[in-house]
Formats: sequence, C-alpha cells, structure tokens
Amino acid sequence: MNELAELVKEKVATYDPSDEAKSSEFGTLEKMSFKELIFRYASGSDKVMFGAAWFASMMFGAALPGFTLIFGEMIDSIGGNGFDSLGTQAKWMLIIGAGVYVFSFF
Repeated sequence: MNELAELVKEKVATYDPSDEAKSSEFGTLEKMSFKELIFRYASGSDKVMFGAAWFASMMFGAALPGFTLIFGEMIDSIGGNGFDSLGTQAKWMLIIGAGVYVFSFF
C-alpha cells in the first residue's frame, strides 16, 4: 500500500498541466462527445429504454403548462358566465391528470 501511495505522490509531483505532450501519462486521454459518453456501453434495449424515458419525461414536463392553460380557460369561462364549456375543460384536466399518472412511472 505504501508503494502505491509513493507512486501517486511521485506522479502528482512531476505533473505539469502546461505540458501537452502525448507522451505524458495524463495527456493520452481522448475527448468524447456527449452521445459517445452516454451510449458507449449501451445495448439496443438500453437505447430503446432511454428513448422511452426521454419521451415520458417530455410529456410529464408538458403537463404543467397544459394544465395551467386549461385551468386559465376554466377561470375565464366562469367569469364570463360561460358554464357550458366547464365540462369539456374538466375532461381535458382529467386526461392531463391521467397522462401525468402514466408518464410519472417511467
């Protein structure tokens, strides 16, 4: 264990960040894109699950703006004595709520 600690201390002491030489032990790392970083070891089923989770999170995130738009229309219709459209707006709110329930489990 002491040998490893000594080796690490030696490597850290001799490291020069301004040295961009490829011969350096620390200079041999390659840059990776974000896509390569995420999907490097992913199988086909992992990619499908990632896509499904991405879609579910987008739908879950779109639920709050959708709910606020429907709720705003509902409040406007109450203020204007337009009680006819309250049933339709309530149905849309139930649909959005069911979508949130489904998509929150991904």
